[in-house]
Amino acid sequence: MTGRRTQGTGKHAPNISGQHLICSKRLVRRMIQLAGTNPHSLVLDIGAGTGAITIPLAREGWRVLAIENDPAFAEKLRRKCGEADHIRIIENDVLKPLPRQPFVVVSNIPFSITTPILGKLMDQPAIPLQRAVLIVEYGAARRFTADPITNPRILGWRMWFDVTFVQTVSSDHFSPPPRVNAAILRISRKNRPPVAIGEHRRFMGLAVHALRRYVEPHRWPKAPKAGWTT
Repeated sequence: MTGRRTQGTGKHAPNISGQHLICSKRLVRRMIQLAGTNPHSLVLDIGAGTGAITIPLAREGWRVLAIENDPAFAEKLRRKCGEADHIRIIENDVLKPLPRQPFVVVSNIPFSITTPILGKLMDQPAIPLQRAVLIVEYGAARRFTADPITNPRILGWRMWFDVTFVQTVSSDHFSPPPRVNAAILRISRKNRPPVAIGEHRRFMGLAVHALRRYVEPHRWPKAPKAGWTT
């Protein structure tokens, strides 16, 4: 993983975001196709980097909120976008408040904070996420889509959202290449979720109790802790 030069020191700071930038236009086109959203929809690119996904989304006529916490990447993105319509760049922590209006996410999210980002999107089903197409670490994608479900947090996500493993993505689609392969994960809000949003807190209490009581005695794979990251 490469680093960025620290101002005034001549040294390279580590890329603590865990970000691996997409260098495949074909992969970006595939992600946009999977998103299946309509022009003028609000689309978030979380961990936008230098705009590999942001700019093609805007060219399709969608309103893009590009969120990038790394100042060097954010500045490069500003220079690329200039006064481009439909793009708003926010140099901020991705885990800050999300839009209150319905939105879609198309993003190559930083591997190091995969679970916190998915939690931000799906822990509270009242958040108006409609769909997401995400690049995540391969092992994480398999865990989030595995059956049986042994983690109450993931069970909660899958009550309100369909979470689908779409395909494996080899490491050579990124710069710098990660040490492991990635995957495309597709998330879609259920039209008729089995649990009402108003019952979310009660359901999660039941899920935690049930999985603690029945999963551990059968020695199924232990669920990651709530704060686990890839």
